[in-house]
Amino acid sequence: YWYLFVLVLLRLCSSWTVCRTCIWPRFQDKHINDGMTKYQCDDVIKEKEINKINSLCKDRNTFIITTSLQTVKDICGDEGQKYIDPNKPEANNLKKSKKPFEIVDCNLKTLNAKYPDCQYDGTLVKKAYIVVACEPRGFPYHLVRVIPQK
Repeated sequence: YWYLFVLVLLRLCSSWTVCRTCIWPRFQDKHINDGMTKYQCDDVIKEKEINKINSLCKDRNTFIITTSLQTVKDICGDEGQKYIDPNKPEANNLKKSKKPFEIVDCNLKTLNAKYPDCQYDGTLVKKAYIVVACEPRGFPYHLVRVIPQK
């Protein structure tokens, strides 16, 4: 029976490797949208099926306005600096962008709204630093925080 356990374990590990390659494209889809305006939150969130995961509407989603995916990816490399989150000081994989980005913040109008009745107010922030969680191979996988430039 131990060999069945090993086979299952190997299968799980190989699935994790394949799944990890999906993280960066999913991050791009959820958080990068060149040319978006603050008036497009409802349409973009619906088009990207961001709320389709469960029956609740996501409270907030932030879009980075850029034509360069590489610029965002590079935050996990030379274009980012280590960031300590005061709420999670144990998280050692966070990086803050060295340069500000233009972003659109989409906030849910009605708390606890149910999918598909998700409506958002959009706010354009011309210059904001972004904090991302980076996986070991140098890809962002979670947008942690937005820090408007003063």
